[in-house]
Amino acid sequence: YQNFNIQCVNDLSDRTLTALAKLKYLTSVEFCAARLTGNGIFEWIRQATKFEGSVGPERMLGVRIGGHKRSGFRLPRFYAEIVELLRLLSEIDEESLGAASCRTKPLLYIANPFQSKVSRVWSAFYMRDKLRPVLEAVKAKHPSLRVNVALLGRDGDKFNRIDTLTLDWRVKESKRKNELFFDYIEEHAERDTYLDAARYEIISDDEGGSDEDDRERELQSAILTGFNHEYDADL
Repeated sequence: YQNFNIQCVNDLSDRTLTALAKLKYLTSVEFCAARLTGNGIFEWIRQATKFEGSVGPERMLGVRIGGHKRSGFRLPRFYAEIVELLRLLSEIDEESLGAASCRTKPLLYIANPFQSKVSRVWSAFYMRDKLRPVLEAVKAKHPSLRVNVALLGRDGDKFNRIDTLTLDWRVKESKRKNELFFDYIEEHAERDTYLDAARYEIISDDEGGSDEDDRERELQSAILTGFNHEYDADL
């Protein structure tokens, strides 16, 4: 049974994250779908790494970014916010951030609460021009960081859905092979899940800004056409 009624908790916000980062004995937090931003998650990292009262070897944060963009694509905000978070990380070096050198190492799981499949036309543009470049920039700036994107249905630059972005500064994990992408095996039955999600997931009508990249606007018609065509082909 799939629950497609994903509701955002409005009272859980970036400000909540900042406050939680300052709690000395709080070493693990997991959020339901909330109105969080890449900037807010970045500030949690900054606060958590500079707060000297923390105890334990690690601080874990698990969040689900809820809501949809107000653009014509109605995409989950998750896709834009993880790029924003990675962009902010790429603009600060490892020493200045302090996550690798602090005693209590951050571990973050940023998840997509929505099961719906994205257009493969759009996904190729997103991967090639937005996600992969910023991932590589982060990896270059933060050699001690293990950064990983778990996704489904990947074929070259195309994919069906991103599930989770993991950021892990723990020493024992940094010694592992650092692959940027992890491919979940997609079961045949998941095609029905994608279709049901596209039909039944509630779309937020008050999320995000109205600005779109010029290139996204130019591709809108082709993307929507390809999106519908792929659903038909999968059935």
